[in-house]
Amino acid sequence: MSESTNSSLSVLLDGKEAYLRITEDSLVLQYAHEDEPTQCKKTFQICPPSICTCRSKKRRRPPAVMLRDILWAEASNGTLELNYAKHTSKTEVEPATKKYQLMSDDNQSGAQTWIDQLLEASYPKSLQRKRLKILINPFSGPGNANTLWEAHAKPLFLAARTSLSITHTEYKEHAITIAEELDMDAYDAIVCISGDGLPHEVFNGLAKRRDARKALKVPVVLLPGGSGNGMTMSTFGTPTVSLATLAVIKGISTPIDLCSVTQGSKRTMSFLTQSFGIIADCDLGTEGLRWAGGQRFVVGLVQRVLGMKVYPCDVAVKIVASDKRKIIRQFDNNNTKQFSNNNNNNNNNNNNNNNTKEEDDGEGIPDLAFGTVRDPVPSDWTIVKYEDVTNFYAGKCPWVSMNSCFFPAAVTDDGLLDLVIVRAPKPKSHLSVSVSAALLPPPAGRWQSIKYLTATEEEGGKHFDMDCVSYLKVAGFRLTPRKREGYVSIDGEPILHEAFQVEVHRALGATLTVEGKFYHI
Repeated sequence: MSESTNSSLSVLLDGKEAYLRITEDSLVLQYAHEDEPTQCKKTFQICPPSICTCRSKKRRRPPAVMLRDILWAEASNGTLELNYAKHTSKTEVEPATKKYQLMSDDNQSGAQTWIDQLLEASYPKSLQRKRLKILINPFSGPGNANTLWEAHAKPLFLAARTSLSITHTEYKEHAITIAEELDMDAYDAIVCISGDGLPHEVFNGLAKRRDARKALKVPVVLLPGGSGNGMTMSTFGTPTVSLATLAVIKGISTPIDLCSVTQGSKRTMSFLTQSFGIIADCDLGTEGLRWAGGQRFVVGLVQRVLGMKVYPCDVAVKIVASDKRKIIRQFDNNNTKQFSNNNNNNNNNNNNNNNTKEEDDGEGIPDLAFGTVRDPVPSDWTIVKYEDVTNFYAGKCPWVSMNSCFFPAAVTDDGLLDLVIVRAPKPKSHLSVSVSAALLPPPAGRWQSIKYLTATEEEGGKHFDMDCVSYLKVAGFRLTPRKREGYVSIDGEPILHEAFQVEVHRALGATLTVEGKFYHI
């Protein structure tokens, strides 16, 4: 075998001498003599075929594998084995293997050096051979999470030589206990195969630990196996298990905000959404249709929109930004600090504790900056008594389901919640003080309600620009329902239909993403 260079390795393929070359974004196979300079029959010039402009444009390009698809490579007994993710369609991949004969057994160390370079180029910002704790909820959504795992996820993980420890949850909140007792030093990430409810349990289990801040630095991710799967779409931008699995394998550890929700004496962690009104009603009021997957939300929405159902409530909110133009400008510029810096309370100072100081590693979750729902409302919060709210929806992730981008300006760790408020044509709400009109958007009738809800799905967040949709950045809020019965949803999970308060802890948690940020259209 000839000596390996910085980017190429000599091999034999079908008895012909060739070399594998690492380029900026791919691994290219090229036969040793296919690009030797020859005389062009048209111009009679001497030039390599690869740069000859007068030759047929139909000339076959050298086979290549994208570096982002390479899972693992190793050399043994004179053979190089390359595992990669083969794209079988636009939305699916499966593990595949290519084998090449090394030119000689004498230079095994040279081949290993080249393999190390290949893997480094294939995993530029992520860990190789991640140690993963796998949690499968066999009862989630349609109930096929285990089937999805065996068919579409496990083979890819094995091909990437990841270390797997698999547990099937057996009852509600089982994952809380698992996360609370888990040896976090043994894992690089916790992978849930379920709907958004299982990551919710994991985050809450980690938050109960004495070393909560250290434990919460271990990324928590979701492979889509439930009805909503908003976390998968927000972090990986794909609706399929196989592509999401590839994203986990190549994923970058990314800090994310978590929220504290207090109700009575109970404190719950939230990573996705807090909902009151039509979304919570459709989510939790259609549990009997869970077998239908995401379609159950559509049925619930149509019923409630046609009935123009309203949800009276009292709201107190700490507004940081209410001008949509400013919000989107800051988002487009990737400058999320200004919102937080303009927030003069101690919320971000107290909660921005996800740093590298060793003294933080043994600490529990941060103290509450705004107190609990039982404490007086902070003096700088705005109070509104709503008679006509149809949708009060706060979130930290842009996607709340596979198809709905409800919070298109959501950022992983800006220390703020994105809040959407929509009203019906009913008697006006009352303000305690003079505030921005953003808290009182023009009412939305049946047609406008259908239009904005459709815009979150078919147009990827175009509801943001609609006048009937109020979109704010807030540091916290308190909501008190007026009616005795109804639904409040936290990350798609029910809590009591009574007063609750939410505040944000900046970069307290972690997940894996493709590019170190949320996926947006």
